[in-house]
Amino acid sequence: MKAKSQRLQLENESQQDRENRFTNYKLMISMSRSNKCRQRLENDRIQHTVSRSLKSDDSRKQRLEDDGSLESDDSRDQRLEDRILYGISRSLESDDSRDQRLEDRIQYGISRSLESDDSREQRLEDDRIRDTLSPEA
Repeated sequence: MKAKSQRLQLENESQQDRENRFTNYKLMISMSRSNKCRQRLENDRIQHTVSRSLKSDDSRKQRLEDDGSLESDDSRDQRLEDRILYGISRSLESDDSRDQRLEDRIQYGISRSLESDDSREQRLEDDRIRDTLSPEA
């Protein structure tokens, strides 16, 4: 009985109604595919992020191991002492000097961003020459 009523209903359906129903089916299929594709892309993005994070962790551990094996105990102690002194000096720094230091860094950044490519190349070349001629080298 139900099948017969559905058949009669389909026969009485106008061409426009059939086209609308067909279009709706196509849209539902398209949306379903789109959602699957979106989900697949999201899964790929998550896997990529996790993979990069793991690689980054591995390379960080390797770098720390390499640095640790190359660094002597004295230089490690000196580096840690320098970091502690630097932290203490920053914590004791007055608000005015902190503001001035930050303002100087901002001005330095602005001047570097406004620097032309030619002058940047010249500055880098000058730095290289100065580094090779410095007594510490």
